[in-house]
Amino acid sequence: MAPWSDLPSDLLGLVIARLPFPADRARFRAVCSAWHSAVRLHVASPPQLPWIALSPGPPVAMPTHAGEKNVVNTVCVGSTDGWRALHRTTAAAAGTKTKRHTFFLHNPFTATTVPLAELEDVLDDAFFEWNEVCKVIIRSSSCPDGDHLVAVMTNHYNFPLILCQPGKGTWTPDSCTMPFVRVIDIAFFKDKLYLITTAEDLFAVDLAADKHGKPTVTNVASASTDNREAPMT
Repeated sequence: MAPWSDLPSDLLGLVIARLPFPADRARFRAVCSAWHSAVRLHVASPPQLPWIALSPGPPVAMPTHAGEKNVVNTVCVGSTDGWRALHRTTAAAAGTKTKRHTFFLHNPFTATTVPLAELEDVLDDAFFEWNEVCKVIIRSSSCPDGDHLVAVMTNHYNFPLILCQPGKGTWTPDSCTMPFVRVIDIAFFKDKLYLITTAEDLFAVDLAADKHGKPTVTNVASASTDNREAPMT
């Protein structure tokens, strides 16, 4: 009788296909060198998690455009493609209690940093006393130096959604405007921004820009099958 190590590779492949769990495959390839090689041949490597995928949490180290590390009170609040949205808190100046909150985009692959100074007028220290940024997404331009539209979702009823065009300005809905005050998630798809509310309703937001490049919203419509229009005030 031939030893187990002499089993044909295609037969081993059939066995491996019936071992979905990594622990079982580890035991399989530990039998002998031939079976170890068979696992490498028949099992594709799992996709690696992009290192750019960072979750909100403690400060992270990041290279700046000057090449130095800047880790002081900086957290990643969102990432899209190669861009990270970063929030930096600067300690209060002597004699004051007000901290400064700075936002910017950083692409570590191109060493490009884009300030989001327009957000500082909305997301100031008073905001962060009781509220927080829940999500930040970025619609990147296809051009390396092109415009980027940033959408920020917060838990503040006055501006639950903020659209920011770097260097141009911001847009926020009127206070307590539906459906924005009930938004729990946002996503860009093609040329629209989509919202999901606490009632699990889906809305499509038409985006535009004024003559100065400041972002605007021209229409909000239900993307549900009944195609109801959402009020704009």
